[in-house]
Order: sequence, then C-alpha cells, then structure tokens
Amino acid sequence: MTRERPTSRAISHASSGFTLIEMLVVLAILAVSAAVVPLAVGPVRERTLLARSSAALADLIARAHAAAIREGHTTRLDVDLEHRTVVLAGTSQRIRLDPSLDVFLTTAQEVGRDGRRSLLFLPDGTATGGRFRLSIAGGRAPGRSLSMSWLTGAVSRER
Repeated sequence: MTRERPTSRAISHASSGFTLIEMLVVLAILAVSAAVVPLAVGPVRERTLLARSSAALADLIARAHAAAIREGHTTRLDVDLEHRTVVLAGTSQRIRLDPSLDVFLTTAQEVGRDGRRSLLFLPDGTATGGRFRLSIAGGRAPGRSLSMSWLTGAVSRER
C-alpha cells in the first residue's frame, strides 16, 4: 500500500494564514474596544480626583481645628479660589487644588479684596463654618461637598 504525499500546493493552501474577513473582524473588535475604554476610564479618573482632593481638604480643615484647640488661640485657614490654594495660616501646610476642579466656597464672611476667604477656628472648638463644593466642569462624576459645622468645627463629607 502506497501513501501519497500531499503536494506542496496543498500544504501551502492549508497554512496560508488568516483570511481578509477574519482580519477585518479582529480590527472591528479592536476599534470598538478602543472607543469604549475612554468612556469607562473618564468617570473613574474624575471620581478619583474628586475623592483625593476632598480628602486632602478635609484633612487640612481637621488639622486647623485641632491646632486651634491644642494651641489655645484662633487658627485661620486661608482659601484663595483664584490660585486654588488652601493654606493653614502661620504654617507651611497647604494644598493646591487641581486646575480641572471647579471650587465653590460658602462662608460666613465676604470675599476680601484680594479674592481670598478665611475659615476661623476658635480655641473652644467652634468655627465660622462653611461649605466647599468640588466638581469637574463638564464631568460625568458627581461632585463632592465638605461642610464644616460652626458649632463644633467638625467636617462632614457629602455627595
């Protein structure tokens, strides 16, 4: 019994690779995946930025409140909305808020001539109170709010 060997033409045709249709299907899948990924990643990045910024702000407010009670004198937190900085007066403790954030501040005092506002913390634990609102213009992630109680100086986070 003799076995026939496949011809070189049969071998080359069987292992010729992918067809044009298969390649187009793969490219279409890749294109759809590339279009969907930024839509999914954008809100995650926004939420992370908002969470990180509100946590840093809440931490600085808590430090100012604790310093007033510990040191026994009024402590001031200076907020410059134009330059997006929040500074614990008399110290090097500061945070710089991301330029993509919209920052709104409601306080008991009017904005000064230089565009700055201050939150005051008194030695008895009370404060002037205020509310920060952080959001991203045109963003899909919900904004974050920080409220500072005038009675206790405590900070509460809100959505």
